[in-house]
Amino acid sequence: MKNSVLAAMSIAMVATLGSVSASSAKTVDIDFALAPIGANISYVGSNLGTATSFNLDTPVFYIVQAINAGDQSGLSLGSLAVTITGNKVIDLTVGATTNLVKAWGGYTETLTSVVKIVRGTDSLSVYLSGVLNGNGVTNEAVDLILSANQAGGPGSSIGETITNTTVTVAVPEIATWAMMLSGFAAIGFAGYRRKSVSFAA
Repeated sequence: MKNSVLAAMSIAMVATLGSVSASSAKTVDIDFALAPIGANISYVGSNLGTATSFNLDTPVFYIVQAINAGDQSGLSLGSLAVTITGNKVIDLTVGATTNLVKAWGGYTETLTSVVKIVRGTDSLSVYLSGVLNGNGVTNEAVDLILSANQAGGPGSSIGETITNTTVTVAVPEIATWAMMLSGFAAIGFAGYRRKSVSFAA
């Protein structure tokens, strides 16, 4: 009898927590753009539009040049808080693997694959996919667009922009975690009381 009551309490608690989590979860949108400062960007090919690989090199800084509507990255315009590391030579083939890591304020994006390439005569847009981690987010899918243009053709300077497409992830609020812990504590206490009563009998 007591076991069935305890089981019923557990099921009710799980159901309650599920509904609370769904209703009180908040979303985090990551949607901002970067531009390099002090970079020596290069590519392999006769022009940017037909390049077979693209080298981000090592810019001195990446500056936040746009914050799009709804962005909750915690960054501000002009911020230099974002770092990009890993292998910065990108194979311009759909399906190619990459190892580009973008980090800021406790978040880490790891870009692992080239999913799409849009080519112009002297322009290029590379779509990368990967995962976002940090600040309560675990392995959520993320997309990034690397856009480059060489307006004057080969030999001219290359402009580059790195933009996240919007990523929306559910992050349980602190109140949700607190309710979960309280629920499990109540279940544990009920089990403890049942054992105490059994010993007393």
